[in-house]
Amino acid sequence: MSKPVIAFVVSYFPIAPGGAELQSYQIAQALKSEFDIHFISMSDKNEKIEKIEHDGFTIWFIRKRLLTRKLFCHDEFLNYIKIKKIFKIIKPKYVYQRCAGYNTWICGILKQEFKYRFIFHVANDNDLLPFSSKSFRSPLFKLEKILLRRGALKADKIFVQNKFQANSCVDFLHRDDFELVYNFSYPLDYPILKDITPVHIVWVANIKPIKNPLLYLDIVRSFSNNPNVDFVMAGIPGNREIMDEINSLQHSLNNFKYLGHISNNEVNRLLEKAHLLINTSFNEGFSNTFVQAWFRKCPVLSFNANPDNLIAENNIGFCANGQEKAMIDFLTEFINDEDKRNILGFNSLKFAADNLSDKAILPRIKAGILR
Repeated sequence: MSKPVIAFVVSYFPIAPGGAELQSYQIAQALKSEFDIHFISMSDKNEKIEKIEHDGFTIWFIRKRLLTRKLFCHDEFLNYIKIKKIFKIIKPKYVYQRCAGYNTWICGILKQEFKYRFIFHVANDNDLLPFSSKSFRSPLFKLEKILLRRGALKADKIFVQNKFQANSCVDFLHRDDFELVYNFSYPLDYPILKDITPVHIVWVANIKPIKNPLLYLDIVRSFSNNPNVDFVMAGIPGNREIMDEINSLQHSLNNFKYLGHISNNEVNRLLEKAHLLINTSFNEGFSNTFVQAWFRKCPVLSFNANPDNLIAENNIGFCANGQEKAMIDFLTEFINDEDKRNILGFNSLKFAADNLSDKAILPRIKAGILR
């Protein structure tokens, strides 16, 4: 007897190394023994729809259109025909869509024809905010928001990651039938031991302006003469001007290193050694890297992101609420106070183990998808 089909309309994690993609991949892993899982993923490489088998999944790659993407920025509305063609072949019983945009609209409007259960999972705090951008592409951004809303309104189930997204769901969609579920990770089956010195500080994200990497470089410069601390940066290379600053700083300082793009397993190993994860993003939903860090006794120093005030309420790091000086002051104390490092590390692991494990979160997501 064939298994029911679930289509994951989100880029496939091993190829698209983002937090939302990782969470989707982990959810799919938990379901694949009972379901036939297909990913519909974007790709830069293929010329047409390409189908491959990988890790027990079927992945359908849809080519990114470089010209229209440059013109329109978000051009996923052009995926409609190809996604419909794939749905005709696989006949999904469930469709799970993450990363809001035109694909949300496509999944919403195709629901009536293919009669599947549609699950929409909010990935970013901006996903359900009203249109506000002003640029020569503004009409296309506005259209995307209009169509995104129409698609999300047709979802049978909506997951949100934090209370801000919950409030946005009420304001933007006029729906209060969402379910709030945090991101999750997996407990380690061995103890985490940290060096006493030097203090290892890490930053992990793609090198793009919204992640605000230049702030991290400013912080590194503030401690450039401190032999008791070293700084590491990891992430896919991006913005050329930012990369030039990173490379220049790396050549001028002995306690700063940029690793480039590293795998998720390498990120986890990096966090096992780290005393602190720094996040400088202007905006986050519920960063998957936070969860990975907390499971490795690594607290978080955040410039702005503090989902549901969890960092402050559980004493698992510090949120500077957009104040660079507050970050510097906290980091100075953190470097000089071993007891503080130990307390925050212990709190981080306990909070993650009690609240963010796969056993705590995955059953709720599975139930929300299926019922």
